[in-house]
Amino acid sequence: MPILAKEPACYPADLFQTAVPSAQDRWWVFYTRPRSEKTIARHLRAKNISYFLPLYKKYSKPRDRVLVSWNPVFPSYIFVFGSREARLAAIKTNLTVHEIIVHDQDEFHQDLANIYVVQESHLPYYPEHKLQPGANVTVTAGPLMGLSGRVSSWLSPLRLMAVSYTHL
Repeated sequence: MPILAKEPACYPADLFQTAVPSAQDRWWVFYTRPRSEKTIARHLRAKNISYFLPLYKKYSKPRDRVLVSWNPVFPSYIFVFGSREARLAAIKTNLTVHEIIVHDQDEFHQDLANIYVVQESHLPYYPEHKLQPGANVTVTAGPLMGLSGRVSSWLSPLRLMAVSYTHL
């Protein structure tokens, strides 16, 4: 199967500068069929519907070749922003399994915006699955110094992947 080029993880590119949750527009979270996130994103982009699908760069080395692929940070999830019509467009792809209700739109928007900041920093990041979520932390050194969040897991004592970042 060919490895495809990186697709936009955020549509439109200025989504987090222009989107503000309101009575009309809100975040919709969909759990998708396996490996369908990018297909849904393509459908939404073709209909000019805003979405966020955070991706990370994954390297693999089959048969002495280095392949690069872009995988979802949250497999089987896509975040759609817009009105009820945007929600309906995502459902009509027949690739969503169910919807997850977002109760605090402002907090969720800020969490996604912070993930977007990390993604746009062009620093290497990827999901880590070894430890359970837990402690609140603050990054004290490095390019992301000053960000704090709740740990989802540790790679080493100096490297973390946080679900929620906030600027101090």
